[in-house]
Amino acid sequence: MNGAGGNSTRLLFDDDDDFNTPTYLASIMYSFAALTAVLLAFKVLYERWITPLSHVPGRFLHSVSSIPMRYNMIRGSLPHFLLSLHQQYGPIVRIAPQRVSIADPAMLKHVLGSHTFSKTPSYDMPSSLEPNTFSTRQGELSDQRRRQIGPNFSHRHLAQMEERVARYAVFNLRDVLARDGQHAFQYNRGFSLIALDIIGSLGFGRDFDALRNGGHEMVGHLQKIRVFNYITMAFPWFKKLPNLLGRRMGTLYALIDFARNAIDRRRHLISEQPSEAPKQPDLLQMMLDVGRSEGDRRQTMTDAQIVSETILNLLAGVDTTSV
Repeated sequence: MNGAGGNSTRLLFDDDDDFNTPTYLASIMYSFAALTAVLLAFKVLYERWITPLSHVPGRFLHSVSSIPMRYNMIRGSLPHFLLSLHQQYGPIVRIAPQRVSIADPAMLKHVLGSHTFSKTPSYDMPSSLEPNTFSTRQGELSDQRRRQIGPNFSHRHLAQMEERVARYAVFNLRDVLARDGQHAFQYNRGFSLIALDIIGSLGFGRDFDALRNGGHEMVGHLQKIRVFNYITMAFPWFKKLPNLLGRRMGTLYALIDFARNAIDRRRHLISEQPSEAPKQPDLLQMMLDVGRSEGDRRQTMTDAQIVSETILNLLAGVDTTSV
């Protein structure tokens, strides 16, 4: 390029520059590697010595990476992983850059009994399902749910359920083993079926007979949801994958239909065949009756809210009880 006075000034890039030479590509790769190293170094520096969690005891690797925690979540060995860390570091231990594990009863009571510590977005439910007792991150809604369904889980009410629990947990199991002449019992599946029978009786006033029949339509749906939840707890970004999300929504819709049908069936039974209604109120009937009797100042629950709480009872009750 010729400028004024005939002086020649070279442009930053001339036509004869070669951007495909090994030297140019190597410089690009070197720059990228250097930038990555700087970012990693900054992350390690921040997570280990600057973040507010830097004073929490724990292993160095756990303070800068969540891979060990997620690996144990996928393997199903997270409880053993946490126990070993607590035995080494005490009641409060750092298990990931932004996570701690607490094994102190007094502190757990404070954390779970107040709204100071908010849940993470990983608790959010799909838009087709109302927030429930487990998923809500709103303090006011959490307090409202406690007033609405808290009495259902009081010691007095739970004591009234013991007979039905014993029926499905002891007597049905004894009958099945005697009928089949079995001396071996598969704990994982067997206790899942027993828990489902108990939830069917306490939550719906129905006999699912899952243990006697060796299964139930809900078993497959609950297992799929449980597996998906385990995966997305370890890798939250999996929720954005269309195929996985599509499978989850299909299973969730089946549970929603099941809960809606249970509500419609109960209302029809009360209005058309009151003599066939459960003699002892179950969780479903208690939610339907919230705020509808004289002197009950609690806010009534919508069908969508009851559906969400019913699904929670199925998922949490069958999974955690059987384990």
